Amino acid sequence: MLPPSLAELQLFGNSIGDAGAAAIAGVAPSSLKKITFERNKIQRPADIQELLAGRGIRVELPRQDWPSDNPPVPPPFPLPSADLPPRKLALSMPLIAAGATPAVDPHRSLEELAACDKLAGDLELWTQYTAFIEGASSMANVMDKPVSTVGVEILGHVLQHPTHALTRLAFVRCALHFDDIVRLAALLPVGLTTLALDGNALQDEGVSALSPRLPSTRLETLSLPANDIGDAGMEVLALHLPPTLKELRLWGNRIGDAGVRALAHRIPPALKELDLSDNAIGDFGVLAFLSYLPATLTQLHLSENQVGAIGAAAIAEWIPSTTALRRLDLIGNRIGQVGMAALGAAHRPPTLRYLELVEDDD
Repeated sequence: MLPPSLAELQLFGNSIGDAGAAAIAGVAPSSLKKITFERNKIQRPADIQELLAGRGIRVELPRQDWPSDNPPVPPPFPLPSADLPPRKLALSMPLIAAGATPAVDPHRSLEELAACDKLAGDLELWTQYTAFIEGASSMANVMDKPVSTVGVEILGHVLQHPTHALTRLAFVRCALHFDDIVRLAALLPVGLTTLALDGNALQDEGVSALSPRLPSTRLETLSLPANDIGDAGMEVLALHLPPTLKELRLWGNRIGDAGVRALAHRIPPALKELDLSDNAIGDFGVLAFLSYLPATLTQLHLSENQVGAIGAAAIAEWIPSTTALRRLDLIGNRIGQVGMAALGAAHRPPTLRYLELVEDDD
């Protein structure tokens, strides 16, 4: 929280945007009379000045970080009202580093909590939030606590109240420590539908600590890209995938044929999207799991793997049996001319609108 006696606040070079400025208005003490947002990213200065003026705060907005020949486009979402209870909260460094970690009232219905790099680039995905603190830097420490630890602590505070409404949780590129992962796993609420832990280098040890808690949730989307997960971690994860899962994103890991063989026997029955791009899956892996893919599948991403002509021929035989498949991505594999010919000759169901086949040059 901001100090109750604070009269003036200067925020220089923090990448704070419109939603972040509105969030500050929501936690500003009555003593605050002036805020300076210098070298930030305020896109609608008049709206920000009007919002804060209503709370008796004068705003100065010198030198925003937008090139003069490329003015910002106003975001497609309404400026959040500082008077509404927070439903979606994002944590990052500028205010936390200033000792102004937002206080979350567990009696309010927080629906989404994000930390680290779930920031300005993803704003279009957030449609009705009332507290959003923007910034950069996922590695900085706050009073010897990384932002991931702060986020886990706030998550624990939110979940203390039995009527919490948290359903979506994202810790993106937070450099989660193993202890954070263990605590996070223990805190996952039963009603959670989306969990995104992209880019945290969980490795096999971390995903093995997280996985046993997943069946106790109602997850529909699980996103674990770029976490250095290998076959051993995939085998443990496969054992614990909840049956409610519809989207599974595992691109940018080290999963090979053994890992997808383990996944084959545990694929959730309602899965719609499976992204295994940029792993180490070859022909034997493809042969192992194709026949287990559910009829509900609409997207299969296998780009940047090691699929050859044998795997391509198997996929060509599988394609006509699909009833919902809309996108199949095989870019950057090693399917060769024989594999290309087999896929080109395959009968395509009417649902299949995107078949991407550009071959790896290597």
